[in-house]
Amino acid sequence: MTKEIRCPNCGTAIQIDEATYESILDQVKKEAIEEAVAARSKEIEARCAAAIEAAKESAKVEMMEQINAVNSEYKQLQAKHQHLITESAKMYQNEEQKISKLQNELDVNKSRQEAAIDAAVTAERDKSSAKDVKIAQLQSALEAKEQEMKAKSDNIILSAQNKINELKAKIESVEASKLSEMSAQREAHKAALQAKEAEIAHYKDFRSRQSIKHLGESLEDHCRIEYESIRTLLPNATFEKDNKVSETGSKGDFIFRENDTTGAFLLSVMFEMKTEEETSTHKHKNEDFLKELDKDRREKDCEYAVLVTTLEPDNDLYNRGIVDVSHKYPKMLIIRPQFFLVLLMILRSVALDKTSLRKKIYDLESQQMSATSLEQDLLGFKDSVVKCLDLATSNREKAIKRLDSAIKLLEDTKDDLLKMEKHSDVAKKKAENVTIQKLKKEYPSIIAASDADIPKSETTTAETIPETSSPATDPVAQNNREELGKSA
Repeated sequence: MTKEIRCPNCGTAIQIDEATYESILDQVKKEAIEEAVAARSKEIEARCAAAIEAAKESAKVEMMEQINAVNSEYKQLQAKHQHLITESAKMYQNEEQKISKLQNELDVNKSRQEAAIDAAVTAERDKSSAKDVKIAQLQSALEAKEQEMKAKSDNIILSAQNKINELKAKIESVEASKLSEMSAQREAHKAALQAKEAEIAHYKDFRSRQSIKHLGESLEDHCRIEYESIRTLLPNATFEKDNKVSETGSKGDFIFRENDTTGAFLLSVMFEMKTEEETSTHKHKNEDFLKELDKDRREKDCEYAVLVTTLEPDNDLYNRGIVDVSHKYPKMLIIRPQFFLVLLMILRSVALDKTSLRKKIYDLESQQMSATSLEQDLLGFKDSVVKCLDLATSNREKAIKRLDSAIKLLEDTKDDLLKMEKHSDVAKKKAENVTIQKLKKEYPSIIAASDADIPKSETTTAETIPETSSPATDPVAQNNREELGKSA
């Protein structure tokens, strides 16, 4: 059975078979499903991106707070370090001042002693050797005193240097400890940030696997509640529990049926809900239930079959959105619970479009039937007109031939009449030229003989005979009369 579709741009009608028509409908349905899935995926990705951004902002704020705290602590340690350096510099200056003071005192004492020695040497230059010994003693005492002062100053310088070295070591140890502490804090912050990113990745990985446990209800109750939220939008639809056990002893969970405003069938869907405990040792797969679901769909006379499942939570194929498995089982889909309403609205939209398309095709077929009937009537009228025209043409040609033959005959008759008229004129002229005097002149012997045999009265009558009977005896006139008789 062929169907006709019309191009929306040029209006050209195209004849297609039913298989191609169904293929076009499936393409329209798949495109609608893919568009809805893409829109839903974009919405989920947008939500996840927003959650990820919020988590990143939270982690960034927390990290910035910790970095600010570390920077504040570092600044405090730096201030302490600067303070210690300042204190060390002050202590070093104090020690330098003390050393300088001692050096000055040493120089003053030395100058005094030298002055005293010089004075004593000058005063006692001429004294005895005892004074020389005393001078030597004083000199040795002065040297001893100088060595003692020098030793004291060296001890003071060494002590100050040791204190400075100790302060530097303390500062370096404090800096090293703070740097190691800051490095440890940075590592801790980095580990915390990685943990946050891992948590975000985990959230992103499981965004499509919203467990029904998080909803606090069973899978069937979830789907029923979801449907109840839009029941007022579907006044001609039912969503009921499938309580009728088939002949093979199986049944689905829910059946959705809807009629249009005229009461005609619009859509029917068999729903099967499958879930299991996460701690279950025997894990089922979604494909384990497809054959039974397809059989239930056929037995309950439903158009579509949908498996609402939380099985195989790590399978990206099912986590991506709506999965079409019609290549294995006709008109069968697999979804996660969060896509229940989305798929229902998509199937309903496809069914409405399909119904509208069928109506348009029916109208086009009706129009085509009317056009075909009109075309047949026009063809019949055309055939009758053609026959009449053929007959008229045939009769016309016959009439033309007859007219041609009649015209030819009339023309021949006209020519004969013209010839007769011409011959008559010639005969008349000849007859007018024939007189008794010419005859007597041309045939005198015959005229004389006839005059002897015919009485005078008859001679008088004979004089007029040639004028009236000459056409009959004229050979040209006789010939014209024979030709006219043949033509007639």
